[in-house]
Amino acid sequence: MVKKHIALLLLKLKGRCFADQFNQIARIDTKKKLLSIQKVHLKKLLLHAYYNVPFYAKRLTNVIEGSDVDLGEFNRIELLSKKSIRKYNKEMTSKNISKRKWRYNYSGGSTGEPVALIQDDVYDKWSRATTRYY
Repeated sequence: MVKKHIALLLLKLKGRCFADQFNQIARIDTKKKLLSIQKVHLKKLLLHAYYNVPFYAKRLTNVIEGSDVDLGEFNRIELLSKKSIRKYNKEMTSKNISKRKWRYNYSGGSTGEPVALIQDDVYDKWSRATTRYY
């Protein structure tokens, strides 16, 4: 059932190699395969952050060496707070942001001061797809 929902999400999203992801999900039939795919995508995300986001380049030195990612160190990555996001906002912006369609979005400000977040077209697609199917 979950696999069906994920597949529908990916079909809704289209583009940006989602067809490859759909094919991967269609072949998931064990928890081991699912964890393996999650690790692959987590490693890609961490490598992108390390090489493209100055904030994470400083904070992932224990996790990444060259193109190797040590997921055993993943739990040692500092959790983000609204205070950190405000303080390091410029350093948290990806160097390749100009290659994507993006916009600012703001948190509700429940703590008194909204936080500015950059969201790109991929975020928007995921958001629309998950809202529709869940």
